Amino acid sequence: MDEVRRRVQQDTLGHRGHKNDPLYRVRNIWRAGADHLTDRQWDRLIDCLGRGDPDDEVLIAWQCYQQVRSAYSTGDLAAGKKIAEKIVATFATCPIAEVARLGRTLRQWKHTYLGHFTTERPSNGGTEAICDHRAAPAHRPRLPQPRQLQAPDAAGRRRARPTTPTGSPMSRHTVESALYGHSC
Repeated sequence: MDEVRRRVQQDTLGHRGHKNDPLYRVRNIWRAGADHLTDRQWDRLIDCLGRGDPDDEVLIAWQCYQQVRSAYSTGDLAAGKKIAEKIVATFATCPIAEVARLGRTLRQWKHTYLGHFTTERPSNGGTEAICDHRAAPAHRPRLPQPRQLQAPDAAGRRRARPTTPTGSPMSRHTVESALYGHSC
């Protein structure tokens, strides 16, 4: 549905959706179920479709979307399966390219799609059989952490320390005098 709206809007106006474009203004209303729309939303939807959808492509795509929605939202699984079978049979022949592509995809996944309506809704039973999430996690050896890297200019920020020659004993007085320039 959104792809159809974008394509029609690009074809009619020559640009993507702007806030005052008719089809762009009602994009959130389209995502709701038709049975949930208020009178004001219906009026706004009809007005914007009349101004922004010259060939009724967006309207047809919205009606197809409502059929898919109703298949999933119905309380009776048999009624939902009947709607889904009609969707699989008809969407692939729709003149709107985006809806036809959805119909071909649903036709390829027909058994999986219709299986939703025969298995008491979706289940993650197969996933739970593979992984028992209640089991204690396996012991993993701790990975050593990398050392903190020095900043590139770290040597320039430190105070230089005098180097002590190896093997020669130095007293505190000798080190202080070397730091502060005092000689004995």
